[in-house]
Amino acid sequence: MTLYLRQKFSKPMSGYWNGELREFDWRIDHPWSGTEVSRISSWGANHYFDVHTGKTDKATLGNARRALRARATAAGEECEFEYIDN
Repeated sequence: MTLYLRQKFSKPMSGYWNGELREFDWRIDHPWSGTEVSRISSWGANHYFDVHTGKTDKATLGNARRALRARATAAGEECEFEYIDN
């Protein structure tokens, strides 16, 4: 079972693989061995970044959610998030 974090924007974002997408699925790529850091990635967004590893996958994705929300807010974009259990 894999947990994803879906980021939904109110308007399309340009500059991605499929042109103008409104939502992106983020996942935990892998935790870095011997550290408290995990890589978070999205194929649709063509982007990855590192966050502090939480005690659970949901906590780790929660750290990613806070980072993504801060970036969206700084760019003046509105977005919502939901967890997807696949």
